[in-house]
Amino acid sequence: MGKKKWQGFCINSNLVLADGTTVRPDGTVKMKDGTTTMMNDGDYFKMDGTKGNTKRDKNALPNKMGTDTTK
Repeated sequence: MGKKKWQGFCINSNLVLADGTTVRPDGTVKMKDGTTTMMNDGDYFKMDGTKGNTKRDKNALPNKMGTDTTK
């Protein structure tokens, strides 16, 4: 089985993560400490507020099929 490209989802209202981080539909992110940043291509947030980037972190997101994507 070939590699699967992870696909995110769009939001149409603010999404508040477990740590208090707020992700807005326009890509603006208000961190729990009050700082604001913009999401870039490939950025993602886990529900615990941890930020990552699929382009930098090659194996950051779990493969839904449970197969090895490093091959």
